[in-house]
Amino acid sequence: LAFPSNGDGPRHYPDFLALLQASPTDAGVVARATDILRRLGLAEAKVHGVALEKVHFHEIADWDSVVDILLSALVIERLDIGSASASALPLGSGRVA
Repeated sequence: LAFPSNGDGPRHYPDFLALLQASPTDAGVVARATDILRRLGLAEAKVHGVALEKVHFHEIADWDSVVDILLSALVIERLDIGSASASALPLGSGRVA
């Protein structure tokens, strides 16, 4: 995979999807990574009231996120993890000054 060195990585769902699908790795890993991205995209689409294809990522919008998603998919596939869960995150309160 090739990424721009100036930080102008993918920002929209279709751009991320194209990068993942072009990954030179196993089809199962690519399928898993695509599913992870789709789930993230659907959550963003719901929050912002847009279609999945129109999702503009902010928090995950760079090359390291593509690597994170691919490596997560690789670990899940290699370890044959069927499901995973986590408890709710503790929520705090306060102000940022």
